[in-house]
Amino acid sequence: MKDLLERLRTAGVRRRQRADVNEWIAKLLRPPPLETVSQWAERVVVIPGPQTPSPGQFSLRGREFAREWLDTFNLPGVTDCAAVTGSQVSKTTTLSIGLLWSVANAPCSCLVVMPNADLARSYSETRLQPIIEATADLARMVPRGTDRHAYKVAQMQIGGAVIALVGSNSPSNLASRPVRLLLCDETDKFAPASSRESDAISLAEQRTKAFANPQRWRTSTPTLPSGRASWPAISVGTRFHACIARNRCSSLGARTTRCFG
Repeated sequence: MKDLLERLRTAGVRRRQRADVNEWIAKLLRPPPLETVSQWAERVVVIPGPQTPSPGQFSLRGREFAREWLDTFNLPGVTDCAAVTGSQVSKTTTLSIGLLWSVANAPCSCLVVMPNADLARSYSETRLQPIIEATADLARMVPRGTDRHAYKVAQMQIGGAVIALVGSNSPSNLASRPVRLLLCDETDKFAPASSRESDAISLAEQRTKAFANPQRWRTSTPTLPSGRASWPAISVGTRFHACIARNRCSSLGARTTRCFG
């Protein structure tokens, strides 16, 4: 009888293991969702206060210009995107949602570069992580228990993705990891090149060379036409212009580049 019970228990464990393996294979082979990134965002993402005057379910109402910008995160063949926008038009929030769509639907290694490390940490603590925690589908991916230490301020392992957040003034951090998705925000405020190192954007973009389908974003609020990174970036590729109320304009640019400006 003991032998029989042991065989039954072992068979049950094997069935569960096979089920786990089958589930993992099904998840691996599952095709990308048919809905666009913007549709996913409006269905899933919750933006908490106080980072928005209208907390709750994310909506593109009043900022329709961002729809094509968001959808570019899942546009085959587009590798380089540049955006020059007015201030307070949800640029960073839109970038965050595109990043989190990748976490949920196309997990990969991601790098977010801010002008300095303090801004990168502040963005993580006050903007990115609150969205993750307020959005049920993303909150379920946050590691718990003994794995909770993998979810930090400057580096987050979430689902099958890894998000690293660094400052442009740290060449060693910029050059230390391969990434598929690169987001450089407020590029005109980045640290300039030194006599010993290339500029921050060049260092970061080199990290994407190992991937066949990288996507690199440069975004900034407007500065002078001679701005180090923003205006030269949108002068390449196809440009898209959008205006919203109160004369605030957004510009989107693409190499397979898309330029939003």
